[in-house]
Amino acid sequence: MNEEAVEAFKRELKNYNYYKLNLEGTLKLIEMNEYLLANVHGLNPEKNPDSSGGSSIWVETETYKRISEELDKLEKRRDLRLAQIEHIESIMSLMDDETRRICERIYRDNESQHKVAKEYKKSRQLMIYEIDKKISKIMQILY
Repeated sequence: MNEEAVEAFKRELKNYNYYKLNLEGTLKLIEMNEYLLANVHGLNPEKNPDSSGGSSIWVETETYKRISEELDKLEKRRDLRLAQIEHIESIMSLMDDETRRICERIYRDNESQHKVAKEYKKSRQLMIYEIDKKISKIMQILY
């Protein structure tokens, strides 16, 4: 199971940039939906929307509910992405500088293992073995 956890972490690290970009997009969508929600009012049959005098958008209650539901979904996605990013960063913060740089280059930045190993004057297999061992130790400490 420990090897599976290490491989799972390396897959998450490969997705780190996606998580960051997805979080940025989600935050923009949340902001947009919050703006829409702040300016959306359900129709009040007693009041004529034309007499409001403001620039509010008058829509049916169903649209208000739809925007609210969309906002809830986006907030859940935001929380998930934040948790994924924090998980990766918490493990990365416990690594020594060399291991962190190697992991970032190989898994996050998608550089060639051979190129990175050559720069650190190690064989590719030894470098990956050492990384796996260090990630495993960190995960044992955390979990």
